[in-house]
Amino acid sequence: MKQKAILSVFLVAAFSVASLRGSSVIASVDGDKIDDVELNAKIAAEERKENRKLSADEQNAILESLINQRLLVILAKDEGVNKTDPVRRTLADAERDILSKVVYEQEVSSKVKVSDDEVKSFYDGHPQLFELRAVSQILVQPQAADGVDGAQKKAKRLKAQLLANPKLFASLAKTDSDDSASKGQGGDLKELRRGMMLKELEDAIFSAKPGTIVGPIQTKFGFHILYVRSSRTESFAEAKDQIGREIFNARAADLQKKLLDSLRTKYKVSYNKEK
Repeated sequence: MKQKAILSVFLVAAFSVASLRGSSVIASVDGDKIDDVELNAKIAAEERKENRKLSADEQNAILESLINQRLLVILAKDEGVNKTDPVRRTLADAERDILSKVVYEQEVSSKVKVSDDEVKSFYDGHPQLFELRAVSQILVQPQAADGVDGAQKKAKRLKAQLLANPKLFASLAKTDSDDSASKGQGGDLKELRRGMMLKELEDAIFSAKPGTIVGPIQTKFGFHILYVRSSRTESFAEAKDQIGREIFNARAADLQKKLLDSLRTKYKVSYNKEK
């Protein structure tokens, strides 16, 4: 415990000095230095993962893990492990991955900007994208014994029951629906927006009034009976983060394509057509 306490004090002191002078060496393994920048990055990453501040002992453990890692690397190099083909390939893959991510950040993502006004303008200009319908479903799929006609008759029979008593929807979904993903939840598909389902289902759902039983609608999956439970509009506060991400991703993809197209004209790319 005394050694840990001393090390903890040393780390705190080192971090304080680093804040004034830049990076400071925390430890050295056969000349390979570990500085506070590296250690702080590891600690911060672990704290984000755990969603809490690490104790002094836990921070010390991270330092020890970095030291142990370097000891193993030294041994690997002494034994020539780094020169074997599998390891060389892995190292080359890691280098390509790191460099491509760094240059992507420099040349693409850091150059894409999305303003709050743009996000609000998109929200105001596309109200149909933010209409939500809470929907439940019963799916009746054709069976080998009675085929499509049998499935259709069953779907019509179920709809008749539901029109008489919509409150039966959840229980009938659990016993009669062939949609394994939703039947356990009484057919609940949660809230749906345009673009999340087949066009024929989307048209029926978004033209129906809340509280309406719709169907049976035939698709390639079978016959759908839909209960449009409620309708609402997603607020700007709910939607703004997703809108921002979508605009950012679209612009980044466009900028990345332009970058890669220019690189393909600058550097030669060839294919082995036989392969």
